[in-house]
Amino acid sequence: KKRFIFHRWPRDPNGKKINSFDIVPGKEVGNGLELWGATLYDFFLVHGDPRNTDRSGWTISTGSKLAKTMKAFGELEAAKDEIAWAEREEEPREILPCDPAE
Repeated sequence: KKRFIFHRWPRDPNGKKINSFDIVPGKEVGNGLELWGATLYDFFLVHGDPRNTDRSGWTISTGSKLAKTMKAFGELEAAKDEIAWAEREEEPREILPCDPAE
């Protein structure tokens, strides 16, 4: 299957630059994958530097990680709809395969 990320996380133009050590963990699955989303709507492209408005410099992240990071930064207004969406996201759950013998 081919999938693409079509949402962009809005940033406050005066917001703090996101460095890798600033990222607050979001929802994760049991196998340790750091990027988890219930749907494709839960994945975002985001600029680490909010002053970067060109087409380069996009990073992939999830709503749960970005919402927690933006709350830690105090950057709530620019992405209030996205933060609300992330707070309603389902929790990760394990879906076991069916038993072919049954």
